[in-house]
Amino acid sequence: MRTWVEGSTPSSETFFMPIGYKVVSVDCGKIFSFNFELKHEAYTIYTPYKWTRRKHGFGPLALFKDLDTAIRFRKAYCMYDNSLQVFKCRYMPSNDNALWYPYIHVSSGMLHTSSRHNLPAGTILADMIKLLP
Repeated sequence: MRTWVEGSTPSSETFFMPIGYKVVSVDCGKIFSFNFELKHEAYTIYTPYKWTRRKHGFGPLALFKDLDTAIRFRKAYCMYDNSLQVFKCRYMPSNDNALWYPYIHVSSGMLHTSSRHNLPAGTILADMIKLLP
């Protein structure tokens, strides 16, 4: 696993970053992560050509290893979000093995995490993603 100094941004001169494909929602000129859970606090906003890191206290970002898999995923979920688009991207792989996000349990008021282990085949988890439109 490659690491970086907090506050710095990896560059192509420092080390090679693999290529993948990110499915996102595009609305009013903004690019958002596609989110199964529909929790606004879990959305990540992306800016093309800039590194986007996972939010502090949240799990990894998700993308696909190849274009065909990303397109199949997009087609399967267009009925939920017709603004879905696929972007080529570079990414820094994550050590996590599931998507997760924190939430406050309604009845107890305690902090919990929700995780999703059954991800579509070809899913890659990342700590950072750079969209390459």
